[in-house]
Amino acid sequence: MQTRLSCFLYAESSLENKDQPFEINTEADSNDITEHPHDDKSRPYLCTVCYKQFTRKDSLNRHSQMHSAVKRDDMYSCTQCEKRYSSQNTLSVHMNIHSGRYKCRECGKCCPSSTELAVHKRSHSGEKPFLCTVCGKRFTTSGSLVTHTRLTALCPGLPR
Repeated sequence: MQTRLSCFLYAESSLENKDQPFEINTEADSNDITEHPHDDKSRPYLCTVCYKQFTRKDSLNRHSQMHSAVKRDDMYSCTQCEKRYSSQNTLSVHMNIHSGRYKCRECGKCCPSSTELAVHKRSHSGEKPFLCTVCGKRFTTSGSLVTHTRLTALCPGLPR
C-alpha cells in the first residue's frame, strides 16, 4: 500500500500571499527527472540508449531528442565555454551566465535565470521559506522539501 502525502508549505517571503499555505503534491509525476526509489509508478516507456524509464511517451520523446542531437553532432555550442546543449533555448538560458544578466550583488556569481538567482541569494541570507509540517525542518527550495518528504527515511515523523 502506498501512502499518499500532501504537505502544506508556508512561504514566509518570496510569494505574494505571504504566510498563506499552499498545497504541494509529494508524489512523483511525469516531469520528474530524478530517480524516486520509493515510487512504484509504472514506467513502461524505455530509452534504448541509456535505459531510463518514463511514465509517458511524450516524456521519452523529449528525452530522446537529447540523445539524437548528440549522435548527429547537432548540439548548440556556447561560444564562451566548452558547454554544449541540445536546444537553442537551453543555450540561450545558459548565455545569461556569461552576460551577467542575473548577477549576485553580494558575491558576483552569475545565474542563468532570475529564479536561480533568487534561490542563490538565500545562500547568503540563510532564508529557508519552505517548512516540513511533519518534522519542522526548513528548506531553501520547494523542490528540496518535496525530495525530503518523498524520501521518508529523512523525515522520522512520516508514516512508513
